Amino acid sequence: MEGSDEVPPGPASPYNEPVAMFPRLIVLIDGECPMCRRLAGRLSRIDWLHRLSFEDGSKAEVRERFAPGLDEATALTAMQVIAPDGSRRAGFDGFVRIAGAVPLLWVPGLIGALPGISTLGRAVYRLVAANRRRGRCSDAVCAR
Repeated sequence: MEGSDEVPPGPASPYNEPVAMFPRLIVLIDGECPMCRRLAGRLSRIDWLHRLSFEDGSKAEVRERFAPGLDEATALTAMQVIAPDGSRRAGFDGFVRIAGAVPLLWVPGLIGALPGISTLGRAVYRLVAANRRRGRCSDAVCAR
């Protein structure tokens, strides 16, 4: 190697891959909610790094696989965002976690993480989630 321009291989590092610093997240949504499916579709379109995987949290086998112990009522109350280490955030806090993985959402995520904004964001998320329609309308009707 002496006198050579060749660099010896270093230890394997997740940072050797440019997108490795962004976590891969599992997002459990209510698969029977047209608004939830629409949001998942929109997030998928801006997830250029393919960091998000959307799963139907209304299915017991999905919850057991990705979030053991998560009951159906909790899963359907707010989207659940699960990190590779198994930690879970729900609702608005889940959105902030998603924002950290999707570059186009970095700025809204940083703003959303601010103390006063996060409190307001959680309240708005709860209000929207409590008033969403589930299985009572078609995708065509809810798309308006």
